[in-house]
Amino acid sequence: PCSPLVNVLLSVVEPLGYPLILAQSWKSNDPCDGSWSPYITCSNGNITTINFQNKGFSGSISPSFASLSSLTRLLLANNHLTGTIPKELASMPALKELDVSNNLLYGQIPSFRAGVVVNTNGNPDIGKDKPHGSPGSSSGG
Repeated sequence: PCSPLVNVLLSVVEPLGYPLILAQSWKSNDPCDGSWSPYITCSNGNITTINFQNKGFSGSISPSFASLSSLTRLLLANNHLTGTIPKELASMPALKELDVSNNLLYGQIPSFRAGVVVNTNGNPDIGKDKPHGSPGSSSGG
């Protein structure tokens, strides 16, 4: 049988366009059996780290990451991710680190609870309502 975590992970990578590098390496029905390494790290059958750093992924960050209640580290740095940081991520109970540095994100950073390290460096439009170069109300776009 397929682990329910597989369906969550598929919903997580859907906005990334189901990257081929993941499709080629995710062969088993259990993301915690070691075969999904180095992207997925588990403890006691629960996903604790997702590491998609430096993969050249494009697309947006899925709010479905929030379904992974045991996730402590979500590492998405050095990609081409666009859009905003989903507010759902701020409600993740175990999250300790969110690294979205060096992407193309914009918008406000959700309010994470105290103690969560959030790295947004290298996103020139973070904190802005629209990404640079997008049509704005003043440009008649």
